[in-house]
Formats: sequence, structure tokens, C-alpha cells
Amino acid sequence: AATVADAVEAAESSARAFADWSRTGPTQRRAVLLKAADILESKLEAFKTAMAQEIGAAEAAPGT
Repeated sequence: AATVADAVEAAESSARAFADWSRTGPTQRRAVLLKAADILESKLEAFKTAMAQEIGAAEAAPGT
């Protein structure tokens, strides 16, 4: 489980990355987001299992 320190680090990391991201053009942003989607999709079953465990569900909801 994540801790308060994890959340603080995530927020600080996001703040540091914002300046670079805001200077990134739309074509490159699109490429980055599509790559992230591909990675998530390739790990979908593991992601669904982790999310179900996080909320205390016995398994992922049907159709997800």
C-alpha cells in the first residue's frame, strides 16, 4: 500500500516534470500517451487483478 511519503514523492515528481511536459509538442505528447496506453493494455490482466485487490474485491468486475 502507498504511504503519505509515497504520495508526497509522486506530487513532487509531477511538479518537477511539469515544466518539460508543458514544453512538449502535441505530436510528441500523443506518442508518449499512446505508448503508455500500449504498456497498460499489455499488462491489463495484472492491472485488473491489482485494482481488484486494492479495493478488496474477490476478482475484477466482469466486462472490465
